[in-house]
Amino acid sequence: MSDSQIDKLEIVTTKRVSCNGGGGALGHPLIYMDMGSDKSVRCKYCDRLFKFNPKASAGKASS
Repeated sequence: MSDSQIDKLEIVTTKRVSCNGGGGALGHPLIYMDMGSDKSVRCKYCDRLFKFNPKASAGKASS
């Protein structure tokens, strides 16, 4: 996995997540996404991937 892919990977402990692009004024509109029965969801604006792991500490993936 490349560094740019790791930067866009977020490990989460809930299946409902939000994303605003993380760039402040340079980000995108705040959206909420629900994984449903899937274990991941990708933001349609910035391509950030959110992966569900109920046993992990929430935050960015480590290399």
